[in-house]
Amino acid sequence: MRTKRTALALLTLLFAAPAHAQFSKSTLSSQVSQDFPDGCVGCITPSVLRGFLNNAINSWQQYTGVNPQTGTTYTVQLSDYGQLVTLNNAGAIAVTIPQPTGSFGTFNVYIKAIGAGSATITPTNGATINGSPSLTVGRNTPVQLISDGTGNNYISQGPYLATDSSPILTGNWTFQPTSGVAITITTPAGSPSVNMGLAITNSPSGTFGSNQLAPNTVTVNDSVINASGSLAAFQAQYGATATASQGNGIGLLGVATTLANTNSFYGFGVQGQCFAQHTATAPTGMGGAGQCAGGNFLGHLGAGATGYFSVFGLEINTSVAPTGGNAPKFKAGILIAQNVGDAARGATIDAAIAISSNNATINWKTGLLFGNMAGQSAFGTDSTIIASTGSQQVNTFIDFSSYTCSGGNKINFNTFAVDCSDNVFINTSSAYAWLGLSRISSPGNGVLQLTNNAATDVAIRLQFGGTSASFPAWKRAASSTVLAARLADDSADAGITALTGAFSSTVTVTSASASALAVGLNGATNPAFKVDASTGSQAAGLSVKGAATGGTVAIAAIDSGSNTNLTLDAKGSGTLVLQGTATGAITLTRDTTGSGFIKSSSVTGGIGYATGGGVGGTVAQATNRSTAVTLNKLTGQITLVSAAGVGTVTTFTVNNTTVTATDAVAVWVVSGATNNYSVYVTAVAGNSFNISFFSASGTATDQPVFGYAVIRAANN
Repeated sequence: MRTKRTALALLTLLFAAPAHAQFSKSTLSSQVSQDFPDGCVGCITPSVLRGFLNNAINSWQQYTGVNPQTGTTYTVQLSDYGQLVTLNNAGAIAVTIPQPTGSFGTFNVYIKAIGAGSATITPTNGATINGSPSLTVGRNTPVQLISDGTGNNYISQGPYLATDSSPILTGNWTFQPTSGVAITITTPAGSPSVNMGLAITNSPSGTFGSNQLAPNTVTVNDSVINASGSLAAFQAQYGATATASQGNGIGLLGVATTLANTNSFYGFGVQGQCFAQHTATAPTGMGGAGQCAGGNFLGHLGAGATGYFSVFGLEINTSVAPTGGNAPKFKAGILIAQNVGDAARGATIDAAIAISSNNATINWKTGLLFGNMAGQSAFGTDSTIIASTGSQQVNTFIDFSSYTCSGGNKINFNTFAVDCSDNVFINTSSAYAWLGLSRISSPGNGVLQLTNNAATDVAIRLQFGGTSASFPAWKRAASSTVLAARLADDSADAGITALTGAFSSTVTVTSASASALAVGLNGATNPAFKVDASTGSQAAGLSVKGAATGGTVAIAAIDSGSNTNLTLDAKGSGTLVLQGTATGAITLTRDTTGSGFIKSSSVTGGIGYATGGGVGGTVAQATNRSTAVTLNKLTGQITLVSAAGVGTVTTFTVNNTTVTATDAVAVWVVSGATNNYSVYVTAVAGNSFNISFFSASGTATDQPVFGYAVIRAANN
């Protein structure tokens, strides 16, 4: 009895102990044979029994309990062996499972995401799941992970349906996918005459309501949709893996057939419907949320699909059997019609056909293409490519005002085009454009012809404005080669008395006339303004350049050479007045030469140097009053050294590069003199002159300032 109680206590202790490495049945059987041999006296010891019981308990698949987790991360524990770990979080959940070595070498665990967020399971140390670095499971998709014994990989398994040629499910049935696919059906290999992955058939009878779902319906109900990809209720896929596959691979085939129905019949091979009956909450920054489409088609060439001639998102073929009298009244490749229940237009876009793109890098090169890509012409000689039927008033026929054009044409036909700059090209000499009752044609290179609508030789008038005689026009009389500017008066070609206008681009007049341009009351006779271009070798002229307000208007000579004179001349004894009304000064920036006098009649002005322009300057004498100074200015002031006045003459040199030997230099006392000084210039040479001075009275110590001015003089 004591031994049994001891064993029971050991079992209780071992069940409460943490899990250790698991052993297979064969390993435990070998241990039983080794630890419990026949005829062995005293071999069963507590240590031997404890070791065996530990191994047995650790290897026993205990009951499946639940380990609920609500965080966004979780690391699988050894205590999760054989347990179900549930993950309940609205966001993505990262699950880590240790590498299947050591205690995890014979490990298995169930994992299920029960919240809105999916779970990604990643083994440590570079281990894999089914050979992949990680496994992602969606909501309500339990998966079991089992170590495969290699020490580096787990094998996953989940809910699946296996069947043979006989169906095992009837009636209504439901599947919850483990990896995004609820049912996967693999058809047998080979080439049977009928090979269908899934066939749902029914022969309905009776009458169905207008919005009643037809028999044979595959339905997916998802109460919590939180997916960034696509959710499909039913997916039909055909995969051709043979290298010599030919014929048509059809993912989903719908056939509607009528054999003996004499009533009105509407047959649809495939029909897609979308019914949205809830309020869509738009994400931040978007004007709406979600889409509702009756059908969605995708033609996709993968990275390894080479050599294909074409790829289509949707191909629609229409045919009528070649038997007599069966031509329909209405035949079309595509019919787009509003449903009888349509009660509103799109708030922003409302279009029967909308061409767009879901790709930010690749866009369509051509929006609508008409051609014979299959080697057959789509149109005959009696066809109209784009046409309307019936009577209807609309707002606008074609509107591309929101688009811009660059590098091509807005409209391009074989003989007619409008480029991106709105230039119109008619590329045939026999074509012409109608403008009301007149027509414009181009019968030759550089020729633009304006005629009446019958192209006969009648009086032609290009009129500017209305129909009365007060509007000017260019007019050619019948059988005349003379083009005259006339008033728009059919009764008499009266001369235009006033012609005004403005040019917004370059105007060039080529003429050799003495009155190439004349403006005045009497035309070229004593005009107010005249341009004379009669010089035979004329290559120079006058340029007038405007300026912004407050700026400087420039009048300058222009020449193909480098030096050209410009003459301003009054007539006879007339006077040339500059600045007759303006109050500003006249500035001469170059040497001025004249054969007459320069006189000033101003009572306050006079002739002299301007101040503030850097013409004058100042300098202070150093050491003593006979020390030379340097001041390279035409006028200036010299401050002498402070000293007592003396009656003897003192002379100092002024070095000045502006002085020439023929110049006259005036000198005077400006200020600072206590004594009465006599000052004068005693010598003038190139680049210098001498100033001499003495005190006529007084010997006080003072510091006079002498001023000077250089006056240009000549000796010939």
